[in-house]
Parts: sequence; structure tokens; C-alpha cells
Amino acid sequence: MINSLSKLNGLRVVPRGIAFAYKDSDLDLRSIATELGVRALVTGRISEIGDTLVISAELVDATRVEQLWGEQYNRNVADVLAVQQELVGAIIEQLALSLTPEELTQLTDPATQNPEAYRLYLKSKYHIFRVTADGLDKGVGYAQQAIELDPDFALAHVALSQAQMTRAYLGRIPWAEGGRISRAAAQRALALDDSLSEVHVELGFLAHHFDWDWLGAEAAFRRAVELDANNGDAWQGVSEALLSQARVSEAVAAATRAVELAPLEPNLAQYLGHALVHARRYEEALTAITQSLDIEPNHILARSGVPSVLLLLGRNDEAITAALELIEWSGGDPASSSLLAWIYSQTGNLDGARMILENPARDSTTRARALMATGQADAAFAILDRLFDSRSRGLLWFSTYPGNEVFRDDARYEGLIRRMGVAVQ
Repeated sequence: MINSLSKLNGLRVVPRGIAFAYKDSDLDLRSIATELGVRALVTGRISEIGDTLVISAELVDATRVEQLWGEQYNRNVADVLAVQQELVGAIIEQLALSLTPEELTQLTDPATQNPEAYRLYLKSKYHIFRVTADGLDKGVGYAQQAIELDPDFALAHVALSQAQMTRAYLGRIPWAEGGRISRAAAQRALALDDSLSEVHVELGFLAHHFDWDWLGAEAAFRRAVELDANNGDAWQGVSEALLSQARVSEAVAAATRAVELAPLEPNLAQYLGHALVHARRYEEALTAITQSLDIEPNHILARSGVPSVLLLLGRNDEAITAALELIEWSGGDPASSSLLAWIYSQTGNLDGARMILENPARDSTTRARALMATGQADAAFAILDRLFDSRSRGLLWFSTYPGNEVFRDDARYEGLIRRMGVAVQ
């Protein structure tokens, strides 16, 4: 309903992430409306009894605290999409909105006619945005099931693209393979419906992560914002493209907007923390990352971000402890060990760092930093060159990361940054 009503010109609808923060709130309706800056509220309840959904909803004039409309629906689960359309239609009627033919088509043409495909899509999205290893695998599975039921369901193809891209980002599948699968799914979604903000978000991430087309990515993300200004993922994309261009303050502003729109999505809070690190605002960064973990304790990127931020804050003992906990939590992931080697190199334990680096591990910018700090410059730049050749995600925001001071006295660093198409900071 929120997504549908948000498409209407002249009607301001509070984004899902903000509205959901008031679920089970003890505040009265007038206070909630005042905080949100709205004149009307839709409240409701859904319960499931066997194959029957019991859906109640009401529209309240928050200024007068007066019910304008209310209804209860007892329907089969298979009729859920029809009920959704009825609810939207009733709200539009009560608000006396005049719709253009285009807006009417948007509201009456659901993303899919198959309610089970829609349910599977929602489950896919839920698991994808937890950003856990198990959740991403489930997200792929649910998206594929939704596509099997409705091959023309554009949003399901978007979800599949998101899940596979994130799996590649986390090293669950090879980087190039993830890009190929994700691109195919996004292109299919684009062919099905080029008016979806979510489609252009995926195209932006493909241009950004795999093509290193910073300006093309920014254009795609801004197109996504044009189509839906309340899309938090689109604003995060804008931030990522700006950060890759070393436009740090603008990137932080866009990331902040993303979290404002969807404060309950852990991935957006985690990324805001990441952007704040590049802005050297470390205390705020730690707060954002902690908020992400409060929502999803197993968020991989948030957990791996904590030790680095603690190090940047000068809280060395805590950074070491957090890195050791990360290694244990990850089951001895070599990437976590490389992070500990980097922390050791910055806290005076060079022998400990070198001992860790003797063990093989996959290439990463963190490992390159640790090698550089322990006097192994050639090995460090060999890793960076390989990361560049493979268009690794590890270099996406490399030019502005505060730990890169370790490279700056080597002329090869400036050459690498220029090859990436970014100005040296």
C-alpha cells in the first residue's frame, strides 16, 4: 500500500522504514501524526487462520482524531493482492484524490497476479537485507521460486540480482560470476518494466561494482531517485557512486538520507557507518555500525567494520579483542585474520602481523595494507594490481580510506588511483 500510494503526485506518504518504527508504539495517534508531520494515518491488523486472512484497516483524521473509514476483510490467502487494491482504492476515495490515467494504471496493475509469487518475493527481500550468509542463500532461493511461478514478475528478477550481487560482494560466489548472473537478472527486469525505481538501482550497482563507471552509476541511481524519492536503496547507491568519486561530504549526506527513509534496514545503517569512516567521523561511524548490529547481530559487513573503527579511534585493545572475536565468529575466515594482522601492524606488534601474513589468504586491500606496514611493499602492490585487474569490490572506495596513508610514500599508489579514474586525495 505504501509503495502504491507513494506513486501519486501531490500526496506525501511516509516511507515504510519510518512508518514501521511506530509498530506497537505506546504513543497516541495524534502524537504519532505530529511527529510524522501528516494529517491522516492508516492503521490496521493482519492475522492468518489456516488459508484465511483477516485484514482490518481504518483511515483516521489525525487532526480531529476521527475515523474516516474502516473495513474488515476475510479472504483466502490467494486473494491478498485483490484486497490490497481494494484498500488503496478506498483510501484514495476517502482522500478525494483525482488521478491521472497513468496513475490509475499504476495503482490497478499489480506487480504480479500470482499471490504466492508475491509472498515468495517478500520473503526473498527480507532475507537479502539481513546480509547474512544463510539469509542471502535463502534470498536467492525464494526469488528463484517466485520467478518460476511468474517469469514476468520484474521485482522478483530484481531480488535475484540483489541477492547474487551481494553474495559475490561477500565472496560467497566468484566476483565475475556474481556480476554475470546479477546483470542477466537486472536486464530481464528492465525489459519487463523500466519504470521501476528498483530496476535502476540494480543497474546502478552493476555499473558501479563491476564496470567501475562512476558517472554512469550515479546517473542510474539518480534516475531511481526520480522514480521514487523514498527509495532508501537508491539513496545509498547515490552515496556509493559519490564516494567512489571522492565526493565524501556529498556521499555522507546521501547515506544519511537513506537511513532517514529506512531506519530499520541494517544494511543502510552499516553503509552510513562506512561512509562516515571515509569522512573521518569515527565516533559517528561506530554508532551507525552498532545500530546496524542492534537490528541484525549477524550482519557480516557490520561485524567486520567494528575492529577497524575501534582502531581508527585509537582504542587499540578493544580493536584487537573485536578482531579476535570476529575470527572466532567467522570460523577462522582468512579475511578476518588479515584484519587482525593490519591491527597488529598499527599497534606495534609487527612480529604478530608477519606471523599471520605467512599464512595464505585471498587478496584484499586489508592484507595489502598489513604487508605494506610490515615492510613488504612489492607483495602489497602485487595484491593491489591483481585487485585492479579483476575490478575487485575491495578497491571501490580505496582512494579516500583513512588507512591508506601507509601507501602514500610509494609512487605506485598515485598511479593506481589515477588508473581507477579518481583524483588523488
